[in-house]
Amino acid sequence: MNSYTGYVVGTLDYETGKLAHGAFEELDKGFDFYAAQTFEDEKGRRILFGWMDMWESFMPTQAHGWAGALTIPRLLELADDEKLLMKPVPELQLLREGHVRMESISIREGTYTLPVKDDRLELLVRFSLTDFRGNAFGVKVRCSSDGSEETIFRYDVKDSIVTFDRNRSGKGEGGIRRAVLDKQEDVVTFHVFIDRSSVELFVNGGRLVMTGRIYPSETSQGIKLFAEGGILTVLSVEAWTLQDIWGEE
Repeated sequence: MNSYTGYVVGTLDYETGKLAHGAFEELDKGFDFYAAQTFEDEKGRRILFGWMDMWESFMPTQAHGWAGALTIPRLLELADDEKLLMKPVPELQLLREGHVRMESISIREGTYTLPVKDDRLELLVRFSLTDFRGNAFGVKVRCSSDGSEETIFRYDVKDSIVTFDRNRSGKGEGGIRRAVLDKQEDVVTFHVFIDRSSVELFVNGGRLVMTGRIYPSETSQGIKLFAEGGILTVLSVEAWTLQDIWGEE
């Protein structure tokens, strides 16, 4: 069973009721995004929440009476080229704590471990394509100290493909999802929200979004950058720990 949530862009003829539209586009290219609901807020913005679950998927949380979770609220905007963008709402910045910023990191073939660890993180990484001659680069999140667990977001330069690999993400279902980043620029930005059993990736201002549930060990909290086949320049890295909604009353 395949379940997709997507959109079409077109013009509605109000007299005939016919919609002239383009191709169907999937909103989120990850594993767990369905039953999206939107509303218009008091500022006139269109806000979306999705359900981070799929009917056919096995979720370890089901044994505890849970039926998935909701995504972070996402702002919908239509770009000039009629691409529907999904972006984290700016109000999420109110949850930020413990800011770390790094600039001009050079990574040769291999990995670079960031000095941040947590199971609730917002991560913003800007990779430079200008001088990179390698094959791929990306981010590994929720990494264990012994290397047995990791969730990988990878960008393949030749075909502009972003890969979400959760085959070593702990309990629950594994798998790999791939999607083409339809507009290549000199900078590739990975904006990642990590919240205990979920990861949400926003690429280049919401042109590509990938969402999935993961169930690593509680101690698997490491973050690594990596490059394959060349020297990579990371323009900047910003990381914030995020406030916990389950605070004591």
